[in-house]
Amino acid sequence: MPVLIDRTTSDPQTHILIIGVGGYPYLKGGLNFDAAAVKDKFGDLDQLAPATLSAVALYRTVMEIDSRNGWQLPLGSVEVLANGPGGNDVVIDGDVCDRPTKKQITGAFHDWWNRCVKNEKNCAIFYYCGHGLQKVDQYLLTEDFMVEREPDSYGAFNLNETYRAFHSRKTGNKLFLIDSCREISVELLTTNFAPAGLSQDDFVGYYGSDSFLQQSTSTSQAAFGKEDDATLYTKALISALNGQLATNPGNKGWVLESKQLGLQMDLLIARQYARGAPQQICEQRFVGSFTLVKFDGPPMVDVEITIDPEVRHSDTTLSFFHGKTRALVKYRDPHPDVWRFPIEAGAYRLEARSTSDPLRIEEDLISATPPLAQHQICFL
Repeated sequence: MPVLIDRTTSDPQTHILIIGVGGYPYLKGGLNFDAAAVKDKFGDLDQLAPATLSAVALYRTVMEIDSRNGWQLPLGSVEVLANGPGGNDVVIDGDVCDRPTKKQITGAFHDWWNRCVKNEKNCAIFYYCGHGLQKVDQYLLTEDFMVEREPDSYGAFNLNETYRAFHSRKTGNKLFLIDSCREISVELLTTNFAPAGLSQDDFVGYYGSDSFLQQSTSTSQAAFGKEDDATLYTKALISALNGQLATNPGNKGWVLESKQLGLQMDLLIARQYARGAPQQICEQRFVGSFTLVKFDGPPMVDVEITIDPEVRHSDTTLSFFHGKTRALVKYRDPHPDVWRFPIEAGAYRLEARSTSDPLRIEEDLISATPPLAQHQICFL
């Protein structure tokens, strides 16, 4: 059985297509690797285990949000196409994912498209994680990359054409999330390589709804991830879906709005960097903003408290009080390090008290909001 949950109705719903290409038989590490043909044109492309892990992790998150009725529009459908390094099957809860070949992706894309257009207020989410190549447009590689080697095929598709075509359709909010490299090589620029999109824009369609396209890195740059974990971008995306980019507009309840992905995803990615690691900066284009996820209550926020001057850390106690109830929430004895802890989003009061001079007290108000509340209290 494929990994497909389909509850499509005529009511407004959220429809999601997840693609994770971790295995490429014709690339390095694959059974049919053709070193000369690949490296001369496309560089040192390898198997991509993080893409598999990312797709599965995102699916788990989608279903967890669904279990608490967290989608702003109820989940109508979710489908996963994925494979593992070397072309291994990906099994989720006993079901085997359809393979992310060009043919399978094309069919799944149009099935997803047909579900999305059943209601003009639907929310459509397209996610891809795998290898990407960049010329003027970005090209996303499918499992059967290099099986065919005609300029308009190659087992790849043009992301920009695909996005433009779907953007022209009369459905509701559209969200394309693309997690792949966008590196440019001289060899690629001089190669007759121009696969078409999964669909083409007829330029007479409808462009009225809000839409969002986010690429996990900038033109000519790489995207990163550890071999045994999801990618930096997808881990940041999951954090956002779990509340780390939530806002409370008009004090009407905590939600994740699409524009927050554009405004703050770089911060969520940057928090995962190892010291000295190259930075990864997203690129996005969006029209309007729409609510994706709703939360039952305030999300958790990471708090970082420092004292100025730094030497006062060693003789200052810190107390963290709830802003409304004034109840003590956290306390720390003098300590030389930055004070870090998670706390529920909200208004708080911070008190710093000198151990050498009990009458010396400083107080600050703190608004702890996602994704990170950093505060420095002056204690001169």
